[in-house]
Amino acid sequence: MENKLTPYETNFLKHILGIYYLEKQDYFTAIETLKTIQNENYNNPEYYYHLAIAYHTIQSPVLAYYYAEKSHQYFKDMNNYLRVIDAEMIMIIQIDDDEINEEVIIRLKKLMKSCELCNAPDRKAKVMHNLAYAYFRRKKYDQASMYFKESMSLKEIESPSFLLSLEGFIRSSFDGDLLPKEELIHQAKNGLKTAINRDQILYIHLFRLLLYLLKSKEDQYYQYLSDKALPMFTKFGFTYLIERSKKEIFNYYYKMKLKEDALELAQLIINT
Repeated sequence: MENKLTPYETNFLKHILGIYYLEKQDYFTAIETLKTIQNENYNNPEYYYHLAIAYHTIQSPVLAYYYAEKSHQYFKDMNNYLRVIDAEMIMIIQIDDDEINEEVIIRLKKLMKSCELCNAPDRKAKVMHNLAYAYFRRKKYDQASMYFKESMSLKEIESPSFLLSLEGFIRSSFDGDLLPKEELIHQAKNGLKTAINRDQILYIHLFRLLLYLLKSKEDQYYQYLSDKALPMFTKFGFTYLIERSKKEIFNYYYKMKLKEDALELAQLIINT
């Protein structure tokens, strides 16, 4: 029936489809769909925010910042302060870099205060997660673990966003040697069980990988990462996980003196 829609309705449909693809974690199709929206027939710059989300997820920080900034101005003009928080958070995390000073952490903490003033615990949970990740990148595992846990406390238990923070909490606690392995294994098993029950394929892979890691099953970890997890990350465009996985596999090949495999993967990484 699309040929019977008005120009506005056609673009509205594209916007809704873009949001649908975001929810399905099909970020490339989301971008492809949202980019076909015609501004002259659809005066709703909110879709810029959804483009920013998609570009952020596939690790395209320049475009993510560009579209987040456009949506930030729109939300500001509309006095929609909750959405201003959403857009500003996307903008902040695009400039996060290990080489940058503490500016990102300071801005995230200020944004957390804004969430409290607006009585928005769901937004605060997202900001806390990103703050935890900023600490994780800086190898400040105790603070990362603390904020991941606080973020989890504000989320619906067993939701995908809860599982995301749980994975971060377990990984930072493991890397920082903050909790006994037995406790972390128990939490990872619960996370895997929830992911299976909710049919969350991304988290099924992440928690299975965590369990191999926690149980010191190195060969199984890299076999699963190479054969099952990495192809899924690639299919759906999880660029950060793709890059991290390739580096881990390369280091493993090098360690095991599998030089031909290591060189082949290194060439692939360079070409990418």
